[in-house]
Amino acid sequence: MTEEELTELEASLREREERLAARETGLAARTEKQLRRLLRSALESAGAGHDAAGLLADRADVSALDWDDEGGITGAESLIPAMKRSWPGLFAAPPAELRPPVETGPAITLEALRGWKPEEINRRWSEVKGLLAGEAL
Repeated sequence: MTEEELTELEASLREREERLAARETGLAARTEKQLRRLLRSALESAGAGHDAAGLLADRADVSALDWDDEGGITGAESLIPAMKRSWPGLFAAPPAELRPPVETGPAITLEALRGWKPEEINRRWSEVKGLLAGEAL
């Protein structure tokens, strides 16, 4: 092999190494972006608002995250509680248990309705409406 051929081969090898390094850098950036996207989704599931989840995911150290066998992430379970302690205002409070309003007073009849004052009729309108529509209460 001549000196010129050897120089060409070395240049070609350097060029390939540079392309490979660029591809690895691009792959690492895409991987980090995917990890942050999955972390954002996990943060939203943990109660962070959409914008807050994005800010927290951008701030997180994704080196603590890894891929699981199903293509999800592992490690978020240790990051999220720490974020909740550091920024509790960015996470929604658990929803209060909702209960339907309890109607007070005895069941109404047409006879009882005749003696009611307008204020009582207005207060218990849903029951009055049901009675007038013929629904059993």
